[in-house]
Amino acid sequence: MNNERVYPHKMQKEYEEVDSAEHNETSISASAKQYINNMYDEFKKCFEQKNFSKIEKIIKNITNVDPEANLLNAIYGQLSLFKGEGAKAYSYLFKYAQNCVSIDFWALNAMAMWNILSGEYALALQQFSTVLQGPFSSKFLVSVLIYSAKTKKKLGFWDRALDYFERLQAVPDGYRMILIIKLEIIHIYILKKSYDSALKEIDTYTQISKNCFIKRLRVYILYLQKNFKEILKYRKDDEVDPYISYIIARVGLENPRSFNIDVPLFLDEAIKSAKGNKYMYNTYGNYYCTISRFSDAAEQYNNALSLDPKFQPAISNLSLFVKASSKSNQAIYITKEDSKNECMLSDVLPDLEDLGFLDTWKLMGYSTFEIDFYFLRKSPSLKYYILKD
Repeated sequence: MNNERVYPHKMQKEYEEVDSAEHNETSISASAKQYINNMYDEFKKCFEQKNFSKIEKIIKNITNVDPEANLLNAIYGQLSLFKGEGAKAYSYLFKYAQNCVSIDFWALNAMAMWNILSGEYALALQQFSTVLQGPFSSKFLVSVLIYSAKTKKKLGFWDRALDYFERLQAVPDGYRMILIIKLEIIHIYILKKSYDSALKEIDTYTQISKNCFIKRLRVYILYLQKNFKEILKYRKDDEVDPYISYIIARVGLENPRSFNIDVPLFLDEAIKSAKGNKYMYNTYGNYYCTISRFSDAAEQYNNALSLDPKFQPAISNLSLFVKASSKSNQAIYITKEDSKNECMLSDVLPDLEDLGFLDTWKLMGYSTFEIDFYFLRKSPSLKYYILKD
């Protein structure tokens, strides 16, 4: 799907660049308002069908009637969200919320999606619950139920999320999204440490067994079961998978006496295919520590922290043994803390979703996005207000 042609860029307005003068909607006639509302309803249908050429015409029609119509913010917000432009989506949706009396269910769903993608899970779940009360098609409601179940999973309500996904399989519009639902079910079983159930789900649905996400889930289960020799069979030179390369590097790093693996080779391979992954940089730092290349280790930890200043494993690793050089800001010295002259380095379980390698959002047509710590800290929560008539 070519998302680059979603809408004409010349019609976009950054929230920060919008004129501070308030738009006087009372100056718009009742018939013009009704026309804009009709166009907005048409946009919803076209977006569900992914008819972007028609969406461009709808935006032009609304703009011709009222170039400052607040509904354009809701439309641009959803389209920016679809393209994975998190900051733009926030700006448009925030402005829309601030300039309307009552937020409709469809726009509220876009806000909930932004919140789950930015980590505001509790707020997102509350919003999705409200959206489900809206008069939507079965296909749209199934998508909202999937979003809601994904949010429950993020909050640790695994059994409730599993119940949602299992029920959706029995619904025609749900079964059409069987791959997404099955991936989520398998992942929940892994989180619950029900590895046999997860493998049973994988083996039952042979039509999706060759999917790259399924392959990664198998490898993750093998890692958790410590079946390391079996993992090595999934590595193919002509088909590099960054997650599998990373797992193999972890096997070599964590079991150096049992497996003679070229850890840097596999880490370089993984990072090259998945740039900007803080987890991989942190693991690379741990590797350099094991061979006493402390300056290189500090560089890798700082690479991780440049992506996420609050990434605790990298912070812990630096604070455990690194102090700043008196000549520069680069951390280059090591201080060994315990009596055994060893450091206990921090890392995380290489869960696919946490590391960014189980992206069911992509299968639903959306591009995920990264919102940095500083943006979230300075931006108000994307809350919602629905006023009763």
